[in-house]
Amino acid sequence: MTSQTASRLLKWSARGVFVIAIVVAVVSFRDSRAVETTPPTFRQPDRQPVEIDWAARRTNPWSDKVVGVTVEAPEGWTPIQVFERFTKRPVADVTAYDVVAFRSASPRSVIAIVRYAAKKPLSWDDWRRRVETPLRPLTQRKLIKGAPPPPLSEEFGATDVKIEEGRLGSRRALWIKGQAAETFQMRGNYEVDLWRYRSVFIAEGAQAIRMTYGAEVRQLPGLVEGFDRCLESLTWTPTVQPGT
Repeated sequence: MTSQTASRLLKWSARGVFVIAIVVAVVSFRDSRAVETTPPTFRQPDRQPVEIDWAARRTNPWSDKVVGVTVEAPEGWTPIQVFERFTKRPVADVTAYDVVAFRSASPRSVIAIVRYAAKKPLSWDDWRRRVETPLRPLTQRKLIKGAPPPPLSEEFGATDVKIEEGRLGSRRALWIKGQAAETFQMRGNYEVDLWRYRSVFIAEGAQAIRMTYGAEVRQLPGLVEGFDRCLESLTWTPTVQPGT
């Protein structure tokens, strides 16, 4: 074989390899596009009504000695607690701190306890006036930098908030119902569900406690018995210094 013939063979071999590489690249690109355009499957929220035998369902005692709260939480609802300084936020002219949230994925629901601290002691009527502040129109509730903090009343629901005064043990208390639209927190889901909430609010001096439960409207009826029992089990002995 002459050097000229060998050179031609090498050129044609190189061209062949180049063509094969292009074909492989095109096929791979088409396959990748096929994968990307395939609609993904996402887990959807369970909205079916629930039935729970609350007489047989156990409760677990939970307490926070720093805040001074104790409660009997239903078994199956996991307590999630974060350091207060990470949840600190202004609400009206007081400061809110998340104490704990008991969560369940199925049925999707939450029981939350929040502490409020004023800069100085407030009377019961002062706290009640803050809770009864009129709700802002929904169009004015966007998070805008520099905007004033939301009123305390919006902690109990976005709309249809109803307040009744009663008792929690020996304490004066506000029993509050409200509702809000919530999005199922899963990737790719844009459906909005209507949630209803019930809260109990108690206060003493510069401190106040809110305990709230909430669930999707179709599932809430099966949870009310156990959740009401949980709210009614709340006790509070203030131990935190005023204004903190």
